[in-house]
Amino acid sequence: MKAIHKLFFLLLAIGYFCTACESTGTMLTKIHPDGSCSRELSKKVSINNMKDYSTLHFFAQLDSTWQIRWKFIGEDSAYHTHFPLTEKQLNSIATDTASAKTKIELIAKKEYHSVTEMSETFNYCEEIAPLKPKYDFQKKFMWFYTYYYYKEVFSKLQIDYPVSIEKYMTKDEASFWLKGTPNLTTGMTGMEMRDYVGVLENKYNEWLGDNYRTFIWHEIAANYEVIINPPVSKERFIELIDSVLPLQKISMENLMEFSDNKQLEKTLNEYFKTNAFSVLWQEKESVMQKSEEKIFDMITLALFSNKIEYNLLIPGKVLKTSALIMNGDTLKWQLETTKMITDDYILEAQSRKSNVWAFVITGLFILLTFSGIVHNYRK
Repeated sequence: MKAIHKLFFLLLAIGYFCTACESTGTMLTKIHPDGSCSRELSKKVSINNMKDYSTLHFFAQLDSTWQIRWKFIGEDSAYHTHFPLTEKQLNSIATDTASAKTKIELIAKKEYHSVTEMSETFNYCEEIAPLKPKYDFQKKFMWFYTYYYYKEVFSKLQIDYPVSIEKYMTKDEASFWLKGTPNLTTGMTGMEMRDYVGVLENKYNEWLGDNYRTFIWHEIAANYEVIINPPVSKERFIELIDSVLPLQKISMENLMEFSDNKQLEKTLNEYFKTNAFSVLWQEKESVMQKSEEKIFDMITLALFSNKIEYNLLIPGKVLKTSALIMNGDTLKWQLETTKMITDDYILEAQSRKSNVWAFVITGLFILLTFSGIVHNYRK
C-alpha cells in the first residue's frame, strides 16, 4: 500500500486509533534515598526476538550491562536469566508448539550510581520515538527532612507544520486534547463532556486536513517552474487554494477520494482545464510522491505514537507532581510523542522524606537539656 493510502486511512480512523494504540512497554524509574537510581523495562516479545539485543525491538537500547529475566506469559515458573538464546535453545523451545506461539514477558533492569550517569548512558530507540529528554535531580538535606526533586523534559518535536494548531484551537484546548491538562471539563456532565470533546476532535481533524492541503499546495508552488505553460501565474495559483482544494473537500467524509495521488493530479487538471500539472507525477519517484510521503510522516506523528507506560518511585511522601495518576507510591504517565507536538512535555515530582534519626537526636538533646535544667534547679 502506498504511503498516501496509509495517510488517509489513518485520518479516517483517528477517532478510534488515537485511543486504541497498544502500549510499547512499561518503564519504572526508581530514585533511591542515597541519590542512586535504577530503571526496569518490561515488554511482551516473541521467541523470535530472543536471538540478540538487536532483535528485541525494545523501546530503549539494551546491552550486556542490563540484567535480563524472562518467562512465558501465563506460566507460574521462575524467571529464566539466560539471554540471548542459542540456536539450540531456540530450536528446543520451537518443538513445543504451545510455547513457540506464546508471548514472552521480558524484563530488563539496570542500576545507576546517579541520575547523571543514567542521563548519559540511557537511550531510547530512534525507530520507536525521537525521545532525548533532559534530566534534573536535586537532593536537599534540611535536618528533619530530606527533599527530593526529579524532572525529565522531553523537547517539543521538531516538526515544521505549515499550519499552526492555534488557528483551530486555543493553547489550553490543544494542551487538553493532547496532554489532558488543564482540565477544561471540570463541572461538566457526562453528556456535556462528550459534546465538548467531540468539538475538539473536529477541530483537530480540520487542523490535520489543513496541514495536508497547505503542505501539498506549497510543494506544487515550490516546483512551479517545472510546469510547462502553466494555466495561471505562480502567485495566482497560490491564491486559489481555497477554490481548488477547499477544506471541506478533504474532510473526514471525503478523504478517500484523495487516497491516490493521481486523484489530486486529476483535480488540478480538471479545475484549470489542462494537463500541465501531470509533469509533477510523471517520474517513478516524482516530486509529488515524495511530498505525499513527507506530509504522511508528519501527520502520522500527530495521530499515532508508541505509548510507554512510565512509572516513577521517589523517596518519601510526594508533595508535588505533574502526574495525573498515582497508584500508591507510584506516579504514572503515558509517555507518547503526541504530547510533544505543541511544546515540551515535562515529567516531574517533588517529595519529602523524614529523617527519623534527626528527630531522635533532637528529642534526646531536648530531654538531656531539660534534665540538666531540672537537676540544677533542685540543687
